[in-house]
Amino acid sequence: YPGIVLVESQTLLYPWSHSCAANILTSTYLVSAAHCFDGMVNHPSYGSGNGMDADISVVQLVSRLTFDNTIAAVAIVPQAFELPDNLPVVLAGWGNQVPQLAMLAVPASSVVSPPPSSSTLPYNRRIRAGTTNRNSGGTVIGVNSRVNHPSYGSNGMDADISLVQLSSGLTFSNTINSIPIPPQGFQLPDNLPVGCADAFYPGVSTQVSSYTDWIVANAA
Repeated sequence: YPGIVLVESQTLLYPWSHSCAANILTSTYLVSAAHCFDGMVNHPSYGSGNGMDADISVVQLVSRLTFDNTIAAVAIVPQAFELPDNLPVVLAGWGNQVPQLAMLAVPASSVVSPPPSSSTLPYNRRIRAGTTNRNSGGTVIGVNSRVNHPSYGSNGMDADISLVQLSSGLTFSNTINSIPIPPQGFQLPDNLPVGCADAFYPGVSTQVSSYTDWIVANAA
Protein backbone atom coordinates (compact mmCIF):
# COMPACT_ATOMS: atom_id res chain seq x y z
CA TYR A 1 0.00 0.00 0.00
CA PRO A 2 2.35 2.76 -1.24
CA GLY A 3 -0.19 5.50 -0.49
CA ILE A 4 0.03 5.01 3.30
CA VAL A 5 2.69 6.53 5.53
CA LEU A 6 3.57 5.87 9.15
CA VAL A 7 3.44 9.00 11.31
CA GLU A 8 5.92 9.19 14.18
CA SER A 9 5.97 11.64 17.07
CA GLN A 10 8.78 12.76 19.34
CA THR A 11 8.58 13.12 23.12
CA LEU A 12 11.03 13.40 25.99
CA LEU A 13 10.56 9.72 26.87
CA TYR A 14 10.44 8.32 23.34
CA PRO A 15 12.68 10.00 20.74
CA TRP A 16 10.55 8.76 17.81
CA SER A 17 7.58 6.42 18.08
CA HIS A 18 4.57 5.44 15.99
CA SER A 19 1.53 7.60 16.64
CA CYS A 20 -0.72 7.64 13.56
CA ALA A 21 -1.02 6.95 9.86
CA ALA A 22 -1.74 9.20 6.88
CA ASN A 23 -2.50 8.97 3.18
CA ILE A 24 -0.43 10.68 0.48
CA LEU A 25 -2.42 13.26 -1.51
CA THR A 26 0.46 14.86 -3.42
CA SER A 27 4.23 14.92 -3.10
CA THR A 28 3.90 17.58 -0.38
CA TYR A 29 0.48 17.02 1.23
CA LEU A 30 -1.03 14.24 3.34
CA VAL A 31 -4.49 13.65 4.78
CA SER A 32 -4.82 12.22 8.27
CA ALA A 33 -6.82 12.48 11.49
CA ALA A 34 -6.96 15.91 13.12
CA HIS A 35 -6.29 14.49 16.59
CA CYS A 36 -2.90 13.32 15.28
CA PHE A 37 -1.83 16.77 14.11
CA ASP A 38 -2.84 19.49 16.55
CA GLY A 39 -1.89 22.87 15.14
CA MET A 40 -1.96 21.77 11.50
CA VAL A 41 -4.74 22.58 9.01
CA ASN A 42 -7.60 20.84 10.78
CA HIS A 43 -11.15 20.93 9.48
CA PRO A 44 -12.99 23.95 11.00
CA SER A 45 -15.71 21.67 12.42
CA TYR A 46 -13.23 19.41 14.20
CA GLY A 47 -14.14 18.96 17.86
CA SER A 48 -17.78 19.91 17.47
CA GLY A 49 -20.69 17.59 18.14
CA ASN A 50 -19.40 14.56 20.05
CA GLY A 51 -15.86 15.91 20.19
CA MET A 52 -14.47 13.85 17.31
CA ASP A 53 -16.63 15.11 14.43
CA ALA A 54 -14.70 16.20 11.32
CA ASP A 55 -11.58 14.49 12.66
CA ILE A 56 -9.60 15.21 9.52
CA SER A 57 -6.48 17.22 8.76
CA VAL A 58 -4.39 18.26 5.76
CA VAL A 59 -0.67 18.11 6.50
CA GLN A 60 2.08 19.85 4.53
CA LEU A 61 5.52 18.24 4.50
CA VAL A 62 8.76 20.20 4.84
CA SER A 63 10.16 18.54 1.72
CA ARG A 64 8.78 16.67 -1.27
CA LEU A 65 8.29 12.93 -1.47
CA THR A 66 9.89 11.12 -4.37
CA PHE A 67 7.35 8.78 -5.91
CA ASP A 68 8.31 5.25 -6.90
CA ASN A 69 6.79 1.76 -6.61
CA THR A 70 6.76 2.03 -2.79
CA ILE A 71 5.62 5.67 -2.41
CA ALA A 72 2.62 6.95 -4.37
CA ALA A 73 -0.40 9.22 -4.08
CA VAL A 74 -3.85 7.81 -3.39
CA ALA A 75 -6.98 8.61 -5.36
CA ILE A 76 -9.51 10.65 -3.41
CA VAL A 77 -13.21 9.94 -3.84
CA PRO A 78 -15.61 12.65 -5.09
CA GLN A 79 -17.50 14.81 -2.63
CA ALA A 80 -20.56 13.01 -1.17
CA PHE A 81 -19.57 9.65 -2.69
CA GLU A 82 -21.31 6.72 -0.97
CA LEU A 83 -19.85 3.23 -0.83
CA PRO A 84 -22.38 0.67 -2.10
CA ASP A 85 -23.63 -1.82 0.47
CA ASN A 86 -21.67 -5.08 0.72
CA LEU A 87 -18.80 -3.75 -1.40
CA PRO A 88 -15.57 -5.56 -0.42
CA VAL A 89 -12.94 -3.05 0.71
CA VAL A 90 -9.47 -3.18 2.23
CA LEU A 91 -8.84 -1.17 5.40
CA ALA A 92 -5.09 -0.74 5.74
CA GLY A 93 -3.05 0.94 8.45
CA TRP A 94 -1.62 0.37 11.90
CA GLY A 95 -3.39 -0.46 15.15
CA ASN A 96 -2.58 -0.86 18.81
CA GLN A 97 -1.20 -4.19 19.94
CA VAL A 98 -1.14 -5.74 23.39
CA PRO A 99 2.51 -6.60 24.23
CA GLN A 100 3.08 -10.33 24.62
CA LEU A 101 -0.61 -11.12 24.19
CA ALA A 102 -1.26 -12.21 20.64
CA MET A 103 -4.04 -14.72 21.28
CA LEU A 104 -6.97 -14.47 23.67
CA ALA A 105 -9.16 -17.36 24.77
CA VAL A 106 -12.57 -17.57 26.40
CA PRO A 107 -12.92 -19.99 29.34
CA ALA A 108 -15.30 -22.84 28.56
CA SER A 109 -17.26 -22.08 31.73
CA SER A 110 -18.22 -18.61 30.46
CA VAL A 111 -19.96 -19.69 27.26
CA VAL A 112 -22.91 -21.89 26.45
CA SER A 113 -21.97 -25.01 24.54
CA PRO A 114 -23.36 -24.82 21.00
CA PRO A 115 -25.81 -27.43 19.76
CA PRO A 116 -24.53 -30.07 17.34
CA SER A 117 -24.30 -28.65 13.85
CA SER A 118 -23.36 -29.88 10.41
CA SER A 119 -20.90 -26.97 10.29
CA THR A 120 -18.81 -28.64 13.02
CA LEU A 121 -16.04 -30.12 10.91
CA PRO A 122 -12.33 -30.88 11.27
CA TYR A 123 -10.50 -27.68 10.46
CA ASN A 124 -7.00 -27.26 9.01
CA ARG A 125 -6.12 -24.29 11.22
CA ARG A 126 -3.98 -23.71 14.28
CA ILE A 127 -3.44 -20.85 16.72
CA ARG A 128 -0.27 -19.33 18.13
CA ALA A 129 -0.68 -17.90 21.64
CA GLY A 130 1.56 -15.98 23.99
CA THR A 131 3.71 -14.17 21.43
CA THR A 132 3.57 -11.07 19.25
CA ASN A 133 5.65 -12.79 16.57
CA ARG A 134 3.41 -14.02 13.78
CA ASN A 135 5.77 -16.78 12.69
CA SER A 136 7.54 -18.19 15.73
CA GLY A 137 7.48 -18.60 19.49
CA GLY A 138 4.58 -19.00 21.87
CA THR A 139 2.26 -21.97 22.18
CA VAL A 140 0.96 -23.60 18.99
CA ILE A 141 -2.26 -25.64 19.22
CA GLY A 142 -4.38 -27.10 16.46
CA VAL A 143 -8.04 -26.29 15.91
CA ASN A 144 -10.25 -29.33 16.42
CA SER A 145 -13.58 -27.99 15.18
CA ARG A 146 -15.64 -24.87 14.74
CA VAL A 147 -19.33 -23.98 14.86
CA ASN A 148 -20.47 -21.01 12.78
CA HIS A 149 -23.52 -18.98 13.77
CA PRO A 150 -26.58 -20.38 11.93
CA SER A 151 -27.27 -16.97 10.33
CA TYR A 152 -23.76 -16.59 8.93
CA GLY A 153 -23.82 -15.83 5.21
CA SER A 154 -27.53 -15.05 5.10
CA ASN A 155 -26.79 -11.50 3.96
CA GLY A 156 -23.18 -11.49 2.89
CA MET A 157 -21.17 -11.16 6.11
CA ASP A 158 -23.96 -11.00 8.70
CA ALA A 159 -23.39 -13.06 11.86
CA ASP A 160 -19.71 -13.50 10.92
CA ILE A 161 -18.84 -15.25 14.17
CA SER A 162 -17.61 -18.71 15.03
CA LEU A 163 -16.98 -20.73 18.19
CA VAL A 164 -13.67 -22.58 17.83
CA GLN A 165 -12.61 -25.63 19.84
CA LEU A 166 -8.89 -26.29 20.27
CA SER A 167 -7.40 -29.76 20.12
CA SER A 168 -5.90 -29.25 23.59
CA GLY A 169 -6.25 -26.76 26.42
CA LEU A 170 -4.32 -23.51 26.79
CA THR A 171 -2.24 -22.90 29.90
CA PHE A 172 -2.99 -19.39 31.12
CA SER A 173 -0.06 -17.19 32.14
CA ASN A 174 1.01 -13.55 31.98
CA THR A 175 1.16 -13.86 28.18
CA ILE A 176 -1.99 -15.96 27.60
CA ASN A 177 -5.26 -14.99 29.22
CA SER A 178 -9.00 -14.83 28.66
CA ILE A 179 -11.30 -11.91 27.98
CA PRO A 180 -14.78 -11.35 29.46
CA ILE A 181 -17.80 -11.61 27.17
CA PRO A 182 -20.26 -8.69 27.46
CA PRO A 183 -23.87 -9.56 28.34
CA GLN A 184 -26.40 -10.19 25.58
CA GLY A 185 -27.64 -6.86 24.19
CA PHE A 186 -24.85 -4.80 25.80
CA GLN A 187 -24.24 -1.44 24.10
CA LEU A 188 -21.06 0.61 24.44
CA PRO A 189 -21.84 4.06 25.92
CA ASP A 190 -21.53 7.01 23.55
CA ASN A 191 -18.15 8.77 23.52
CA LEU A 192 -16.45 6.01 25.48
CA PRO A 193 -12.72 6.87 25.36
CA VAL A 194 -11.28 3.59 24.11
CA GLY A 195 -8.52 5.10 21.99
CA CYS A 196 -7.68 4.76 18.33
CA ALA A 197 -7.53 1.29 16.74
CA ASP A 198 -7.98 -0.46 20.07
CA ALA A 199 -7.45 -4.20 19.75
CA PHE A 200 -10.67 -5.01 21.64
CA TYR A 201 -13.13 -2.55 20.08
CA PRO A 202 -14.55 -2.07 16.58
CA GLY A 203 -12.71 0.53 14.53
CA VAL A 204 -14.42 3.62 13.14
CA SER A 205 -13.11 5.38 10.05
CA THR A 206 -13.90 8.87 8.78
CA GLN A 207 -16.12 9.08 5.71
CA VAL A 208 -13.62 11.12 3.73
CA SER A 209 -16.08 11.88 0.92
CA SER A 210 -17.90 14.25 3.28
CA TYR A 211 -14.79 16.46 3.23
CA THR A 212 -13.33 15.94 -0.25
CA ASP A 213 -13.87 19.52 -1.45
CA TRP A 214 -12.25 20.92 1.70
CA ILE A 215 -9.30 18.50 1.44
CA VAL A 216 -8.62 19.33 -2.21
CA ALA A 217 -8.87 23.08 -1.56
CA ASN A 218 -6.34 22.91 1.28
CA ALA A 219 -3.91 20.57 -0.46
CA ALA A 220 -3.42 22.81 -3.48
